[in-house]
Amino acid sequence: MTSFNKYTHVFEPIRIGNMTVKNRIQFSPMVSSLSTPSGGVSSELLGYVKSQARTGVGVITIGSTPIDHINGVDFFGALDVTSDDTTPYSSLSLPS
Repeated sequence: MTSFNKYTHVFEPIRIGNMTVKNRIQFSPMVSSLSTPSGGVSSELLGYVKSQARTGVGVITIGSTPIDHINGVDFFGALDVTSDDTTPYSSLSLPS
């Protein structure tokens, strides 16, 4: 009988730099348009990311974020990562 999962290492922890990730599964970036009108972190955006974390993935990558929030925004609700003022949770680690 063949094993259902040939890739058992996918569910094992991995060390990336100085961080240990609980598994090797990533929630791919998706545009949510849940930032505040000025590009800040909203409670809705935090809720969205928390719901992604509850899936059990090891890494969550936030969706589209322009590098120039003044001239490069191409949709309403784009997250502004150009300033520490608008990204107070940029190093947020959610408990497992």
